[in-house]
Amino acid sequence: MKSIFDKCKFGDLILNSRIIRTGLWESQQDDLNAIYDRYEKIASSGVGLITSELYSIYPNDKFSEHSFKMSNRNFMTVARKLAEICHSYGVAILGQVEFIKFNRGIDLDISVNDLTVEDIRKIQADIISAAQQLQFAGFDGIQLSIGNNFYLSKFINPYYNQREDNYGGNLFNRSLWFWNWLK
Repeated sequence: MKSIFDKCKFGDLILNSRIIRTGLWESQQDDLNAIYDRYEKIASSGVGLITSELYSIYPNDKFSEHSFKMSNRNFMTVARKLAEICHSYGVAILGQVEFIKFNRGIDLDISVNDLTVEDIRKIQADIISAAQQLQFAGFDGIQLSIGNNFYLSKFINPYYNQREDNYGGNLFNRSLWFWNWLK
């Protein structure tokens, strides 16, 4: 019989256990040592995979004052340290990437219905850039926050997405922004 404490595969990752610590919203504190200590306690607990707290990819996002901003000049140093802590215990770490609002210059809080194809390409490029930053910092992957009424969840939700182009209508089309660039 399998145990939750058995090693297992998660994609290409080998995890020490089947326990996954989900991402939370915890960075309201400015004490980096407390954050490092929290990750060390979690990594040493027998968990197999840690999903980080929210990392905001846009500097002026709605909750960016409560999230680590990937644009912060210290972000890579902090991210690298968190990856090192997790890996020292043989624990994989994913960076949870999110944003609440999309801004186009002085146009704030652009609705998914008002995105141009160029805006969609910009969001895709920004997500790819965030993934590359986290990979460079030593993270094992990313988790896109597509829940909790974050921006990307609105894109796939027919209540919010009333687009009449290839990115609206049925579920496949509403998800096309995502699948189109993963190829």
